[in-house]
Amino acid sequence: WKAINYRQKYPDCFYNLGNLYLEQKKHSEAYKSWRQATKLNPRHHAAWNNLIIMLDSIGRHSEASSIGQEALAHLPNSAAIHFNIANSLGKTSNFPEAERYFKAAIKLNPKYPLYYVNLGVLYHHWKKFGLAKEMYLQALKLEPNMKSARDNLQLLI
Repeated sequence: WKAINYRQKYPDCFYNLGNLYLEQKKHSEAYKSWRQATKLNPRHHAAWNNLIIMLDSIGRHSEASSIGQEALAHLPNSAAIHFNIANSLGKTSNFPEAERYFKAAIKLNPKYPLYYVNLGVLYHHWKKFGLAKEMYLQALKLEPNMKSARDNLQLLI
């Protein structure tokens, strides 16, 4: 708290405080701290991502997607934010929207295999098995030993 008293306009202090609260499973306090970090610096990528991921992990998927939209207004070219929104949307069975955000993440960062795996998982749940297989194979092309891609591909066979 001493750092916050001296640096009330320093977003990283609030970001770090949010991380400490998350470790203690104090989600409301973490949320408030990361929101303060994003108010002080609307382009604070890590704070936005932590907000989305935490909300998603505690089952607040719609709120995670909404926060993600707000983040994209400041960071429209963030593959990670598109990816995290897609993950939240997929958990609410909003497959078409989730697909759109996964594809945006891939377009922004086509070399990151996890994006393909998660899009594959989305297709798998959506029963688009051919597309799921394509995504798992694409991930394996980028990272041949990727366990999650191999395991998910095996589920299709």
